[in-house]
Amino acid sequence: MIYYAASTSSNSLTVPNDTSFYMIRELETYLDYSIQITASNKDEEGDKSSETIVKTIEEVAPSPINVTIPRSTTSSFTVSWSTPLPSNINGNIQKYIIRYKQTDPVVDGDYKSEEVLSGAFEGEHTEVDLPREINYTVQVQTVNGAGSSNWSEPVTAKTIQSGSVGSIAATAGGAVGAILIILIIIIVVIIVFKRRRNDSNPSKKENIEDQFQAPLDFQDTPLEGNDNIGHASVLNPHQSPPRSTRPKPAVAVKPFVRETKSLDLDSTDGSPDRSSNKPIPLAQFPAFVNKNRHTALFSEEFHDLPGPNIYPQTVAQEEINFTKNRYKNILPYDSARVKLEVIDNNPHSDYFNASYIPSFDNDKAYIASQGPNNASTDDFWRMVWQENVTTIAMVTKLKEGDKIKCGKYWPKIPGDSVKFGNIKVELVSLEACTGGIKRKMTMIKGDDYRTVTQFHFTEWPDKGVPKHTSSLLKFIKEVKADHGQFTHPLIIHCSAGVGRTGVVISIDSVVAHAKTTRMVDVFNFVTNIRQKRPYMVQTQEQYAFIYGAVLEDLLWRNTLIPVVHFTDHLQDLHSSGDGRGRSKMTKEFQTLKSLCPDPPASHTRSGRTRDNHPKNRYGNNLPLQRNRVILDSPDHDYINASQMKGVHCTFMTTQMPLPTTVSDFWSMVLNNKPSTIVMLNDKSQNDKSCAQYWPDANSVQFGSYSVSTLSTSSDGDMTIRQLKVTRNSKVCLISYISFTTQ
Repeated sequence: MIYYAASTSSNSLTVPNDTSFYMIRELETYLDYSIQITASNKDEEGDKSSETIVKTIEEVAPSPINVTIPRSTTSSFTVSWSTPLPSNINGNIQKYIIRYKQTDPVVDGDYKSEEVLSGAFEGEHTEVDLPREINYTVQVQTVNGAGSSNWSEPVTAKTIQSGSVGSIAATAGGAVGAILIILIIIIVVIIVFKRRRNDSNPSKKENIEDQFQAPLDFQDTPLEGNDNIGHASVLNPHQSPPRSTRPKPAVAVKPFVRETKSLDLDSTDGSPDRSSNKPIPLAQFPAFVNKNRHTALFSEEFHDLPGPNIYPQTVAQEEINFTKNRYKNILPYDSARVKLEVIDNNPHSDYFNASYIPSFDNDKAYIASQGPNNASTDDFWRMVWQENVTTIAMVTKLKEGDKIKCGKYWPKIPGDSVKFGNIKVELVSLEACTGGIKRKMTMIKGDDYRTVTQFHFTEWPDKGVPKHTSSLLKFIKEVKADHGQFTHPLIIHCSAGVGRTGVVISIDSVVAHAKTTRMVDVFNFVTNIRQKRPYMVQTQEQYAFIYGAVLEDLLWRNTLIPVVHFTDHLQDLHSSGDGRGRSKMTKEFQTLKSLCPDPPASHTRSGRTRDNHPKNRYGNNLPLQRNRVILDSPDHDYINASQMKGVHCTFMTTQMPLPTTVSDFWSMVLNNKPSTIVMLNDKSQNDKSCAQYWPDANSVQFGSYSVSTLSTSSDGDMTIRQLKVTRNSKVCLISYISFTTQ
């Protein structure tokens, strides 16, 4: 007897006793199957063999669906598409191919095609450098390990003549276009009327959006990016070390930018002294955070928070509930715990380690939960069902290091289902979200069913907090967008349901409250939630992280600009942005400084040692520990240089070599093998400390490195030198001498 099972089905079949080979047919594509064999006689069947896992091979993917042209310009059109779910139905997607051909006016020639390297279940691509007012037919193809799918049904794209961005609606005909124009005019009239009425009523509260430098309603559209391709080095003798190496996600924004007021980052009001733990006015919050980032204030506030175990935890401490607690010292208070409905008249069946957590205006806005363990997974799903939860945010991995942090409470692959008590959970789809994975699941209980979405953030490090806040902030926005305006709780959990969970809840609530009241109140909010569940925001580092994250969320705006609008936007940035003559560029730079303050000394400790201090041109321009260039030298590994990740390649940025560091410079070049060095200062400047690290002719020795100039050419302000370094390495030095020293 052969038993075989996959996530979607299980079967068995009988084979003749003289058979040692059998082909199982009519299996599903690209699916793991578990196979076991038994032997039997006329009386009984023997034990099953050990389990063997095999995977059926890939087949060609189905054609893309939902192919549309969402927008077009005078020289481009954008095509979007998706694939039938699950996206790996016939195999993992490797890429998509877009082909297009001019149809009106008709021209001879084959289709032009572009490849989009992506494994996502949906995508978008923009074709550029096209002539205006031309019709195209466009198709998309999916490629997996088995080959290419059939082409999608063709759609029509058209570049427009001029004016605003076109869209698929333009193909619906002139009548629809006329109706849209009329509707737009009506909307504009209404908006103008309302604004004038609001302007005439100074007592009316302004929208919080007007506190910021750009509107909050930009449309975010991910752009395709490439992996690192190579290296280049950029030199500047007056360069400051990077404030942050955070790789911001590439997004495209609507070309429309509305005038708005911004946070006055250098307000004469200054930073408030924190003599009492009162809310901080929104306009003073950036100065307050930057003033206290490296002081003891956040530490003092953290130690002023309520301690743990200040209220009864009677139910959680009962012996019968002991196995349901992941950590014996992190238990919910009786007053705020989530009480489950009793089953089978068992009074002890109402326990799960979770607590109701309030926002500023909702007593049960959140449920802070432990990551369920084996003894409590069924109860976790009972809670999800009972509280009518539609969204779960998980901010821990299942395992971190050698420690199990959370049980896996969901099925493995789309289409699979698992039963937890009397609730059946089926995984419907799996896709990427910012910082992790998004899972859509269906819960079935009797004849009733509900949908729940889990957002799983996997970028939180095993220890400490994320290096940068951007990814977590966008993750929170995606969670909130899915949760919407529902009044039922949002479940947030990590492993214990207190540290990371408290951070996420605090950021979300404090930001929302600040946008409504123009006051930022981190301390009192964390104080309040600690009275609902012990240890919420577990460490001083997490507490300080909240301040930085709230600041970035309040100041953040989408700064990516479509190329076709860059010139106009740049001109606008140079215009005056307030009554004090400051340009919008200056204000934007002030925002950048607020978000990227000087690092603490511990983050630049290598550059501060006694041996390395003389190797720095400026004592306050030091490389960060996390991205400094490390030399491959038995004597020392320090050079004042940093690795910076760009969109298409990785850069190394460094100071102009000092006379004592030229050999270190060439050691860095040979270790990392950049093909190009870009120098942004003039060697003729009257600065003896700027060492010439190449020969004008022949060759010169720098320590153990021999450098030769092979050729020199000039083009205006630019000089190009081809250099040869020890071990037959070649590098191109490009000197641009028109940069000022200020």
